[in-house]
Amino acid sequence: MPATKRDREPTRRRSKKLRVLLALASAGLTLVLVEVTCSLVLHLMPSPVNVAPDEVQRELPLPHDGSPAIAHPVLGSVNAKNYRNRWSSTNSFGLRNGEIDEVAGDDTLRVLVLGGSVAWGFGARSNDETLSAYLERWLDQHRDGVPRIGDRRVEVLNAGVVGYRSWQEAIAYESTWRRLQPDVVVTIDGVNEVFGSIYTRRTGPPIDDEASFGRWLKRRLVKMKVVKLYKRLVSPTLDHDGLPTPAEITDAYARSLARIEQLARADGALFVPVLQPTLAIEGAKLLTPYEEQLQQLNENLGIGVNAHFEACYRLFRDLFARLATRGDDVIAIDASMAFAGEHEVCFVDSCHLTDRARRALAAFIGERLVAALRQ
Repeated sequence: MPATKRDREPTRRRSKKLRVLLALASAGLTLVLVEVTCSLVLHLMPSPVNVAPDEVQRELPLPHDGSPAIAHPVLGSVNAKNYRNRWSSTNSFGLRNGEIDEVAGDDTLRVLVLGGSVAWGFGARSNDETLSAYLERWLDQHRDGVPRIGDRRVEVLNAGVVGYRSWQEAIAYESTWRRLQPDVVVTIDGVNEVFGSIYTRRTGPPIDDEASFGRWLKRRLVKMKVVKLYKRLVSPTLDHDGLPTPAEITDAYARSLARIEQLARADGALFVPVLQPTLAIEGAKLLTPYEEQLQQLNENLGIGVNAHFEACYRLFRDLFARLATRGDDVIAIDASMAFAGEHEVCFVDSCHLTDRARRALAAFIGERLVAALRQ
């Protein structure tokens, strides 16, 4: 008896499922082959930056040189407490220091440093090689003639968190660090104010308006070899659509600093905002051949990135010039040109520093802080 339409239906459904599965398998296999091919091409392509000079090799961040950052519902991330790896550790407060008392005694001058990866010490091979550690030693060695230090022990606390911007520091200080009752509050910012606005298209906290699947998909796409190869072959142009203007970025930065200042003043602390140096602006230093490549690599992130940095930093410097003339409990330090006379390599990328440069920046900040403490 010939097969009826009802008899043939299960066979057609199985055949349809099989065709769909074969199509998915074919697409998946094609994607794998494309990824493998792009990976090989990327491996064979010359590096956009030549091998670092011997004196810089030790300074380069290692693959496992990560921070202890963990997710936070408001701040985005915070440092894990009691974290430890080969290069860094945090204490029970999440600071990159040894254990401390929550409230320092009268015999201690406590300095709190807030900031992003430069403040954290990205690339430092131990807690003793961070900017905060060098600043602590510099202040201790230059205490003579500084009544506000006198015989007190100097303690510099490292509250830096990789990726932080000033709005995060303001919230973190108000919600967490005020209880440590620092005598001096230092912020080190600038680069993340600009990069953060490029990536999030906002000057403040990002709006969580993207579905979780969308965020997951975006994170996976940017890691694909085909996307990385495309970016290497075709230099993108900085997209200004929805990008905050330099004036908007500066206004947001100023508001965050004003909030930290307000809190520090209420706590009787001296506020010391520092504008960090960066290779992304002209005249930051006398560039070595290696640093010239790094500056160009920053431009490869998007044609116009360095010009955007220039425009933002011009306004940042104007802001710090205004803060410096106030003559109250704010010691504004424009360190954007701290390496202007340096001939040696100071940068390992657009903003992170060699060990020598961290020492030099600590001395640059320390000299101006000591001058203020003498008054």
